[in-house]
Order: sequence, then C-alpha cells, then structure tokens
Amino acid sequence: MSNQDISYLSVSHAIEDAIAKYKKDESIEDCLSWINGDIDRLTVWAYDTETFFNDDYVFLTSEEELFITDDDLLEYFDADQLDLKTDVNVLNFLNKRANGLFDEGAAAHFHNRDAIWITARCEIWGQGGAHFSNFDIYNSKEDYYDCLKDQGSMLWMTKFVSHSDEELISMYKKNVTNKNFRK
Repeated sequence: MSNQDISYLSVSHAIEDAIAKYKKDESIEDCLSWINGDIDRLTVWAYDTETFFNDDYVFLTSEEELFITDDDLLEYFDADQLDLKTDVNVLNFLNKRANGLFDEGAAAHFHNRDAIWITARCEIWGQGGAHFSNFDIYNSKEDYYDCLKDQGSMLWMTKFVSHSDEELISMYKKNVTNKNFRK
C-alpha cells in the first residue's frame, strides 16, 4: 500500500498507529507522511489535545543565526562588544545573544508517551500563534537532541544544552575573533 493510500480518521488514530508500529520496530513512514502531509493537521491536533503545550521544549538556533554568518557581524555589534578576551566574557555574550533570539523563534517540543518520545517543531506564526510540524518519534529525549544537533541545530533552554562551553568558545573564535580581530 503506498503512502497516498493511507488514511486515518484522526491525527490521534495516526499517532496511536505510529506508536504501536514504532514499539514493534516497524516502519512508521506511512504514519509520519499522513500526519505531516497537511500543513495544519498536526497543529489542530496539538491545540485540541494540548500535548505540546507544556514545559518540554528547547529553543532552536544555528551557528549561522547565532553568529550572523551571512552578513557582517560588525554591522550589528560594536567592535568592543565582540573583542572579548576571556572565555567567561565569550560565554556571557553568547548566552545574552541566544536569549535575545527566542522571543518568537523556533522550538523543538517533546512529550513522553507510552515510554517513548513524540516530538514536533514549533514556530510562532504571528497572530496565528504556535504552528506545529515535523512530527516524529524517538526512544529518548537525548536521541531527539542528537538528531537535532546532527541537523545543525543548537539547542537552548536557559543555556545551551547541545554544545559544551568549549564548543561554543571554539565557534566564537572561528566566527568572530578569527574573522574580525586577527590580522
């Protein structure tokens, strides 16, 4: 049966089917295709069930967004704000910068259900509110984090949870210090 032939009465039925298949180590691609196949299907379900409206999420950014790599960072910050001499100052700057990115930024939501993690990406669509997409299932929250990191995301709660201080300092040196202050 092709994915185009799969149909469910509701998102809840599709999710229950996906969970059952996942637990039996069967492919869930048909379920995911149906759930994610309509732009509003998952969002309506999330609002109806309030499944992803909790504290189980991390904000998402990327190295490109954090360091504005597609533009001149010095057009956004004064040189003295960026010419940081200590690791503590670098980490403080990165935490402040990251905190400012997430007023309406993307987030990765997750919910423990039947000993697995159902997940979705959330973006704020202006007055339309939260919009959910990219439903998937993982064995653990850590597996989900690893997948997001492998896709190039940096995960933030009240600090970065995907990258160590050493990794963040290295990124800063690569994207800021070496580009702007090493001649």
